[in-house]
Amino acid sequence: MATVTIEGINYQAISSSTAKITSTSTPPLDVVIPPTVEIGGVQHTVIEIAYAAFAYKAVNTISLPDTIETIATNAFVEMDGLSSVNIPKSVTSI
Repeated sequence: MATVTIEGINYQAISSSTAKITSTSTPPLDVVIPPTVEIGGVQHTVIEIAYAAFAYKAVNTISLPDTIETIATNAFVEMDGLSSVNIPKSVTSI
């Protein structure tokens, strides 16, 4: 599937209209995940954060959109500086 990196966050298309965050290289200190990203010229709704996507990253806050449905195991493991993550009501699996 096609991928794109935006502000140090790697997104992968998982269908023709949805995407997930797969990993991060150098994300900003305060992360704001958009509800949609453009991959290959097509808008994809961000619905998932993959296993260990933000693991060991120096991030202070993470703001998630109401489109997120799944947060995989260890998505935020070993993030010592993380002070807050909003978990939207749309999340059905953590």
